[in-house]
Amino acid sequence: MSTFIVYIQVIDQAVATLVKARQALNGKVTDLTALSNEILEEANVIASQSFTNANPLNRETYQNQLAVAKALLQKAKVSQEEVEQALAALLTAKEHVLGHQTDYTALRQMVTKASVLKQTAAKYQMASQSSKEAYDNLLTAAQNLLETQGATQAEVDALLAQIKAAEKALDGQGNLSSQENTHSPQEQLLPEE
Repeated sequence: MSTFIVYIQVIDQAVATLVKARQALNGKVTDLTALSNEILEEANVIASQSFTNANPLNRETYQNQLAVAKALLQKAKVSQEEVEQALAALLTAKEHVLGHQTDYTALRQMVTKASVLKQTAAKYQMASQSSKEAYDNLLTAAQNLLETQGATQAEVDALLAQIKAAEKALDGQGNLSSQENTHSPQEQLLPEE
């Protein structure tokens, strides 16, 4: 039994010597944790509105850096310097695609303007029913979009353009003749002189 213990001690010493020799050759054990964690963020990054809003070249750069990082993890031997370079490049690419949040400012201003326009402007109040409905439906869509904040910049811009077009289409004359004929019955019965 004592020989067995001696063998275990010899083996443990040999393993410790090998580990020490490896660390001396390499400088330190390569830590892949940060790079691995960043790679795990891929699904969240790609699913984000910012990624969708980003310049296509920036999206491609991110995906290329992601592929480089994944390939690096598959290598048998990799230095800490390689890992840090890949991580820095991936983080820079990620920063470029996540820096493009959807801007709702113009849409919010348009909805505010529309509420005033609906109350005060003859071009809305006297518009045909169909142009009012088209305008109102687009405003409802805009309000829903502002509440959910779940759109890409392209979707916001498209809706904004549609609202502007619908506002221009408000003719303000659709009900003009019926407005003119809404005088009191006494006024209509007065004889012309």
